[in-house]
Amino acid sequence: MPPGVTINLPKNSKIKAEWVVPSSSIEVKTKDEIIFDIDLKGNPWIGIDGIYLFNPLKRTIFSVSSPIKDFAFLETGEFVVATGEALGYLLPSESSSKLKFLPILNLPSGSPKLFPGGRTYSLYIYLEGER
Repeated sequence: MPPGVTINLPKNSKIKAEWVVPSSSIEVKTKDEIIFDIDLKGNPWIGIDGIYLFNPLKRTIFSVSSPIKDFAFLETGEFVVATGEALGYLLPSESSSKLKFLPILNLPSGSPKLFPGGRTYSLYIYLEGER
């Protein structure tokens, strides 16, 4: 593990700590640059630097067209994404290998944070220095 990284997992957890991308190739300066959630099938999804989305268990990695600030899975299966400007979802792009962000709702300026709660979610917008 890189210096300063600690991972705590239950003894019988199916999740194992393993780097998909060598840790030295992506410099993460703060925890705010990492986003984490688990889908309905129990798969972990990690967003790094706002531009990568990957599942370490499936060894699947995607890049996205718009910088992601947060994402969440609802219990109905929907995958909701928040950028600095809008709320929406991701679709495969016909012209690029990146997942395309499709906005559905404009957001006020700030740092969005999604909190799923069953079939709904709460969205908070933090202003600079509020956290």
